[in-house]
Amino acid sequence: MNYKKDEVLFKAGKRYRLPMDSIESPNMDIVEKLIEKHKIDDVPHHKNLQKYYVGKHDILNRRFRDPSKPNQKLVNPFGKLITDQLTSYFVGKPVRYTAEKETKDYLERLQFIFDINNESAHNSEMAKTASINGVAYELLWVDEKGIPRFNQVPINEMLVVYDNKLDPQPLMAVRHYTVYNYLTEKEEIMVEIYTKNAVFKYVKGEKDFVEQSVEPHYFGNVPVIPYFNNQDGLGDWQVVTPLIDAYDTMQSDTANDFEYFADAYLALKGVIDTQPEDISEMKENRVMLLGEQGDAQWLVKQTDFTSIDGFKKRITDDIFRFSGTVDMAEIANVSNISGVAIQYKLLSTEALTANKERQFRKSLMKRIELITAILNLQGHNFIHTDVEIQFIRNIPQNIQENIQLVSQLFGTVSHKTLLSQLPFIADPEMELQMLNEEKQNQVAEDYEFPLEVNTEGESAE
Repeated sequence: MNYKKDEVLFKAGKRYRLPMDSIESPNMDIVEKLIEKHKIDDVPHHKNLQKYYVGKHDILNRRFRDPSKPNQKLVNPFGKLITDQLTSYFVGKPVRYTAEKETKDYLERLQFIFDINNESAHNSEMAKTASINGVAYELLWVDEKGIPRFNQVPINEMLVVYDNKLDPQPLMAVRHYTVYNYLTEKEEIMVEIYTKNAVFKYVKGEKDFVEQSVEPHYFGNVPVIPYFNNQDGLGDWQVVTPLIDAYDTMQSDTANDFEYFADAYLALKGVIDTQPEDISEMKENRVMLLGEQGDAQWLVKQTDFTSIDGFKKRITDDIFRFSGTVDMAEIANVSNISGVAIQYKLLSTEALTANKERQFRKSLMKRIELITAILNLQGHNFIHTDVEIQFIRNIPQNIQENIQLVSQLFGTVSHKTLLSQLPFIADPEMELQMLNEEKQNQVAEDYEFPLEVNTEGESAE
């Protein structure tokens, strides 16, 4: 990875801008230049990051001038470990959506749409892509049944263009991709442009792009939402890529040293008349006859493995430290660790995740706003700001400590807040409703009187 260039490091957070307030009809000359710039500047950068995530590191390209030398190429997928760990910590537990009782119907409709779109798994994939590339893109549309749908768009296919204001707002989103036409047996370049009001679709002709269709989408805004990993648009392990490369090199060279040891030369001293057949016989019989002045020693490269292991440990610690993560094995190997101790060890991770949460919350609210626009067109009058979003960290919990905390706070805060502190309760609102129903049933049972019986032995009506 060419991480030495500053413009490469921060490419994921770059926003394309135009000095315009709105776009009614896209200028394809400008769009074509933006696509070309995206292909040259951004796409290679994202592909390199994705390669590192799947374990295709630069060490695999290492070559020596002497092909006979050992050349181990050991990949250590720190990038995948960091991304998977942070994603699990951040959205490993589903995001909670709450609202006041008066808006219960609104929340139920949103939840139905979320379930149709498998929202929990989708959020996890969006967080993973943002962790790798610094940003992920989500596209919304309405299906033939009138249900809002959303899905992730491959990052190499999408760019978002903003206005030139201090608080930049999206003007349009451009998706470009290639499809194979089996009739013409040729690849075709497709372009979809999403403005605040419509979707424009083009196909590349012999010279210029040819418009295929224009369709309104009714979201009232650009239906493409960027999910930034942080304000700089950096991936979670992007800045420690040189350390990952250094660790790959150290591990590979250590393996080379062991291979050198296995293929060491045997030096025979004072055995001048030894013939090749004598060496073969010694190897077969595992017996060596030496004279008084004879001697045999292995020629072994002297390696200070203690220093090497210490240096690799330092690199490992730096990778976790500068990426804001921790080696979870250190926590897993400690028994009976308290909740406070876990939180202290995860302090840097929590600070990093809190920043993720701020960026992710803005995008989720934008998603809810766009979906609400469609619901209101269908006859409702919902307000998207009535919905509250709660993120729950996926960390080991000391249940006994949580129960003690809830007991101590009883009577000080609301029951809903208390229940939300217990990790085994997924929906505090539903739990409160069930609790109230149980109380009502119990009261009915406690005050249930036997039926009066008249003197003739028949039940009184």
